[in-house]
Amino acid sequence: MNRPLKAALLLISILFYRCSDDQKLVIPDQIDEGTVSFKNVNIVSVTDGQIISNQTVVISNGQITSISGNQEAEIPENAEIIKGNGNEFLMPGMIDAHTHIFKDEPQIMADNMFLLLANGVTTIRMMAGGAEREALINEVKNGNVPGPNVFVSSAILNDSPDVPGLHDPEEARNLVREIVDSGVDLIKVYTFLDPDVYFAIMDEAAKLGIQASGHVPHEITFKQAVDAGQRTFEHLWGIAHDASKTDDPLAVFSQQLDRSIVTDLLTYARDNGRWITPTIFAEVLSKSDVQKIRLSEEYRYISPVIKQNWANGPLQGLDDPTQAITNVNLILTEIFNTDTKMIIGTDMNVRYQLPGFSYQWELDYMSDLGITSLDILQAATINGASAMQDNTNFGTIEVGKQADLLLLKVNPLISIPNIKEQSLGVMVKGIWYSQQYLNDKLEDIAESYLN
Repeated sequence: MNRPLKAALLLISILFYRCSDDQKLVIPDQIDEGTVSFKNVNIVSVTDGQIISNQTVVISNGQITSISGNQEAEIPENAEIIKGNGNEFLMPGMIDAHTHIFKDEPQIMADNMFLLLANGVTTIRMMAGGAEREALINEVKNGNVPGPNVFVSSAILNDSPDVPGLHDPEEARNLVREIVDSGVDLIKVYTFLDPDVYFAIMDEAAKLGIQASGHVPHEITFKQAVDAGQRTFEHLWGIAHDASKTDDPLAVFSQQLDRSIVTDLLTYARDNGRWITPTIFAEVLSKSDVQKIRLSEEYRYISPVIKQNWANGPLQGLDDPTQAITNVNLILTEIFNTDTKMIIGTDMNVRYQLPGFSYQWELDYMSDLGITSLDILQAATINGASAMQDNTNFGTIEVGKQADLLLLKVNPLISIPNIKEQSLGVMVKGIWYSQQYLNDKLEDIAESYLN
């Protein structure tokens, strides 16, 4: 063989090797800390729906430190590499803005946190705090228990005999001061508060610079709650109550709604910078759905203790969800028609809302209703961060933000994927878990509940 031909063949073989090496996926099982680089991935911009192709993202100490094209990228020598082949999509981790972790054995609570991660949820808002959850929250924050970022509310503020100090406005103000001193992220207001007490809570919260979110008390209107400064509105009960023209506090389940009133209320919320957390699937849950959940693959990952609590509880699903579905669909459609800000929450651990898995149900419901993938992804990411007043730290993929990320096999802007099935892995605060690692641990959880 002559020398020029041999040199040409050698060059071709080198190029082929490099090309095939570039096409090889490298997905480590787990990376605990240090410097990590995502190489040759496509970034999903949830702000404008653009795909930024062939990018390299470097993370150090849990923070995104650089984003650049593959050719320009400077990867630190000590970085661990997660390498795509150009067909993978990196998106921000998702936010469940309405969860509950009930007092259980520490391992059950820790398992709940892991189920969230396994379904791509990297931040939660815990909507009923309390001292019994502090140990779990601290363990997650310290990295001793794998789990999402946790924002935690006060204990539920309600006007009932078992919540002392909430029958008098001045006592309510004192309680708000104590809550602020305790260091929680927000105040949770509830259904049965007397108007004078509710308005005192809202006024004191505004003075002390802490946001208040939750239910609209039955004795005030949705617009009054907006005017009082309530930041997020959980479930759709307040809107449905006012739009049904009845005194039914749970009108969302049973009463016909006036579309023009729904539109007016949502427009008012939008114009005043308020946020809606629909908890969709919990509102339309039927007895038939409950039976399907009990027979589902996902139910294996739920502890017998929680299953027993659900079975003994009063919330077993609607006999006929037709009116509830009509109402929820009407309100959801008008949320997007009016460009009202919405965040995704599940009411996790209430009404058979399985940790993590119920988040996928929310995504699927909106997708089936015809809501665009970009609108859904924004509700799942950047909207939640903005509503929680922490959009400088997470919610998008940008230099300086915390590395809470999902690596997917498919483009989520084309259609909303099944996250657990289409994920290659999850990163939270710079710690990486491959989906295979997560799935293996899920099976360990299921097996532990059999023994």
